[in-house]
Amino acid sequence: MYDKSDPRASLAPAAAQGPQFTKYHPSQYVRFYEGPPQLSDGPAPTWLARGQNAITALSETSADAHFERKGQVDEWVLLLPDSGLRAELIVEGQSHTISGGTVTFVPPGNSDLRVLSEGRIVRFFTTRSSDLAELCANAEAYREDDPNIPPFQPWPTPPDGFKVRSYSLDVAEEPDHVEHADASVTVIAMIEDPEALDVIDEIISIEGLDGIFIGRGDLTVAMRANGPTDQRVRSATERIIAAAHKVRKPVCILVGNAKEAADWRSLGANSFIVASDQGFMRQAAARTRTEFSELVVAACRHGQVGTTAEIPSNL
Repeated sequence: MYDKSDPRASLAPAAAQGPQFTKYHPSQYVRFYEGPPQLSDGPAPTWLARGQNAITALSETSADAHFERKGQVDEWVLLLPDSGLRAELIVEGQSHTISGGTVTFVPPGNSDLRVLSEGRIVRFFTTRSSDLAELCANAEAYREDDPNIPPFQPWPTPPDGFKVRSYSLDVAEEPDHVEHADASVTVIAMIEDPEALDVIDEIISIEGLDGIFIGRGDLTVAMRANGPTDQRVRSATERIIAAAHKVRKPVCILVGNAKEAADWRSLGANSFIVASDQGFMRQAAARTRTEFSELVVAACRHGQVGTTAEIPSNL
């Protein structure tokens, strides 16, 4: 974050409302290679692990391995990471050939997956598939839901209905990518020196210039003003915006919150950078301090801890 002597420190920080944590739930991770498969007597050794709302199933298959789901409650996902793998997917009596290096979304209901060559397959389900959720290596950790994770909500039904949708994981080469990228480069002039005000119309009228960014922080320093809200800085900013509007070019400004953005929008700015990385980290640190302060106080009131520690006021 900025030093207090830096005029940019006076930019209003964005107000952020985070979730209110009331109970701790440990994070979960499972290393499939460290333990036996949860399914070893089926079509292929299969390892299962879950999170709050999703299940991962990894299977090491041989040719002719067969995976069937009857009455599947919702859509599931098939990932074939190995490019040489081939599979046949039968959904409601209709056959689909699935090649390796793809991700496929499979509709609810009955489905039959037949792996035609040796390799790995990964399937993803929601925890509504209770038969698989119960088999997960870490099922015990979710006997009670994690209160810090929102409840599962299914995606809306696709406008054209559920059907098999398969997508390649390969990104096709684009020989003319560099040429296309060069042709679509956006050129933005950063105005942050008082000297630019004397020739602002000439700068903004330069052919090929797409827009303007007003660096109010550096402009404040260069003008030796007290802060970005100083009338001299505000007047200079308004002058730059007016010049940009004459030639119909967009103006971008760094703002600290929505109120500040609304103010500058009413004056003609139409693009905003919200706060800064330092500002976001400061907000997150302050929010975390508040949340854990409340947690410690609540624990003390209920006799769950013996003593309280002094929390630094400058955190």
